[in-house]
Amino acid sequence: MTTEPGEQLARPRPETVAVISHPATQPTYAAPIETFVTEAIARDRRTGLERRATIAIDAPQGSSVRMLGKRQSLVDSRRGSQGDGLPRDYNTGAELEAVVTSLGYRKSHSPIDKILFLGFLAGTWVSFAGLFAQQVVGGVPIDIRASWPVIPKLLIGITFPIGIVFIVIFGGELFTGNTMIMIVAWLNGRVRKREVLLNWTLVFFSNFAACAFFAYLLGYLPEMFEAEPYHSYVVSVATRKANLPFWKALLMGIPANALVCLAVFLGLAARDLTGKIIGLYLPIMTFAATGWEHCVANMYFISIGWMYGADVTVGKFARNISGVMLGNIIGGGLLIGCSEYYMYHWHRSQEPTKHFGKWGKAFDWLGDITKMEVMKVRSEPEMSQQANADGANGSNGTDAPTTSVQTSPERLV
Repeated sequence: MTTEPGEQLARPRPETVAVISHPATQPTYAAPIETFVTEAIARDRRTGLERRATIAIDAPQGSSVRMLGKRQSLVDSRRGSQGDGLPRDYNTGAELEAVVTSLGYRKSHSPIDKILFLGFLAGTWVSFAGLFAQQVVGGVPIDIRASWPVIPKLLIGITFPIGIVFIVIFGGELFTGNTMIMIVAWLNGRVRKREVLLNWTLVFFSNFAACAFFAYLLGYLPEMFEAEPYHSYVVSVATRKANLPFWKALLMGIPANALVCLAVFLGLAARDLTGKIIGLYLPIMTFAATGWEHCVANMYFISIGWMYGADVTVGKFARNISGVMLGNIIGGGLLIGCSEYYMYHWHRSQEPTKHFGKWGKAFDWLGDITKMEVMKVRSEPEMSQQANADGANGSNGTDAPTTSVQTSPERLV
């Protein structure tokens, strides 16, 4: 009878044998190392609050591992105690890859109507960020913008990153971020190519619908940019973007989404809200102030400028969005997504990573997640001796003795 990987938590835990520290007792071989990764959710029984985390541990190949969590007592629960919490306020590289892969797995299994809704929601946050940025930057007098171009660059770098903060913290499906997330999940074998392309298509058009809709509803109908110096700024931005050659739009799209996806990685790496905001903010500030091209942002900026009379046509609009989109896929999916994957899988057979549990489904803990612990591992000499004995006796080896090794409780990657 087959069992799921996560079911081993419910089995009786085998007794561990203390490690003898005398040098003569130590093994002389070097066992290959595996990285075990798992996801878990800590729930506070009093408040119902949840915290999701991903934990990784290095262990010799052939080990079995278990999850350890601090269970809350009734007194602690009534007092609202959260326990000691996680030992770190950030995710390591192996944990971060598991976070991104699991996120891509969940995205690929979301209903189509939910993907469209979340894509429209992300386009809404990008539109709000664009409106905010244009209200601040467009208010700079024309002569100052011309004499001191660094001022509008710094202002848009300060204001525009709020969009990615809203998307990651509140929720939403952003096409440019998904180029990286889905590629990492695909390289890990958790999603299929068809699911990647379907997600990208649905999110792309729902992002576009939201950006065009809110540009018209909140930017054009209320005449937010009718007066100077706002009008000239909005029109000049759209005109410049729409008249970029295809090759230049493509090239300028590569570093833009590389920075956006780097922001997503840094935001997911932090486990606390302050760290997430800082990690999200800095790369987006860099891309916005530099002036690189982001296809979802351009869906708003070109749309609003077109409505106010910019030199934009359907052909120019499509040329810019298609060129920037391809550059964004290269920068996010290939440059960042593939780089992240191959950093930890350069020699796949020598650097295995095992996911402990079910992809997309976390273990539940009534308390705080603390660590994973190595339980048992058999040494190579013992396994060889047992295999020879099994061959001579015709045994299947299920009752073979094991050598127990227990790691330090703080041995986290």
